[in-house]
Amino acid sequence: MIKVKANAKINLYLNILEKRKDNYHNISSVMQSIDLSDDLIFFKKSSGIKIVCNDLNLPIDERNLIYKSAELLITKFFKLDSLGVLIILKKRIPIASGLGGGSADAAATLIGINKLLNLDLSDSELIKIGSSIGSDIPFCLIGGTAIVEGKGEKISLLEPLKDIWIVLMKPSYNLLTKDIYKKYDKIGSSCLNDIDKFMKSFSEKELLKKFSMIENCLEKVVEKDHETISILKKKAMESGALAALMTGSGPIVVALCEDSDSALKVYSKLSKEVDEIYVSKTCSKGVETFS
Repeated sequence: MIKVKANAKINLYLNILEKRKDNYHNISSVMQSIDLSDDLIFFKKSSGIKIVCNDLNLPIDERNLIYKSAELLITKFFKLDSLGVLIILKKRIPIASGLGGGSADAAATLIGINKLLNLDLSDSELIKIGSSIGSDIPFCLIGGTAIVEGKGEKISLLEPLKDIWIVLMKPSYNLLTKDIYKKYDKIGSSCLNDIDKFMKSFSEKELLKKFSMIENCLEKVVEKDHETISILKKKAMESGALAALMTGSGPIVVALCEDSDSALKVYSKLSKEVDEIYVSKTCSKGVETFS
C-alpha cells in the first residue's frame, strides 16, 4: 500500500502565447503549490484498474486522468490482465475550478504507482510521461514555486514562497479549460506585462511589491460572461487581501494574504458571497508520499 497526498496549484501569473501545431498553447506562467489536497491510496490487485472515490460527480473510468495515468504507466511494463491497481481517492480539491486537481491526482498516480510497483523511474521520466497526458502534470509532479513554460513541460524552480495564506473563493459554476481556451483564441489578449516584468516585481521582498503584477490573461475572457470574478476580487481587496486574481481557467478567485488573521478576515467577509470557500497556505511540494 502507498498513500499519496496530491496538492493543488494556483497561478500567480499566466500568459497564453501562440497556439502550437499539436493544438496546445505555449504558456508563460508562475505556479505555486498549496496545501489544499486530495488523498490517494494505492493497492496492488490481480488485474485491471479500479478507482473508488468519495465524490460521485467525478468519472472513475477512462475519462479520469488518474485512470489514464495508471493505464499508461502500468502497460509500459506489464499487461493489465496480469497486474492491476486499486486506487482509493478522497477528493477535496474542487473539480473544474482552475486549481489543477485532476493534474495533481494524475501526478500523484504516477508517483504512487512508480513506488508501489518498484519501477524506479526518475523525475524526468515521469515528467515526460505526465506531459503526454496533461499540461499541468509536470509542475504538479515537482511542485513548489516555479516558472512554467512551453506547454507546461519546461519548469524552472524559484525560491520557495513560504507562509503565504490564501483564501480560495469558488462561485456556483464550473468552467472547462478547453472552453475557456476556445474563447481566448477568439477574443483574448496577452497579459499587460511579460514574464520578465512580472519576475522583477516578484523578486521583491516586500509583499505588496512582490504581488503588484500578478495577472491572468484568461480573467478577462471569463469576466465577459461572469462578473462575479471582478466582484470577488474587489471585495477581497477591500477586506484586506494583498492581491487577488482568478487562477487557471477559473472560476476560483485567489486572495493572497499576509497572515492568518488577514486570511480569516477575508474568509469571514466573503463566506456568504460564494458556495465554496477555503483557507490554505503555500507549500513546497506537489506530491507527498507515505508508505
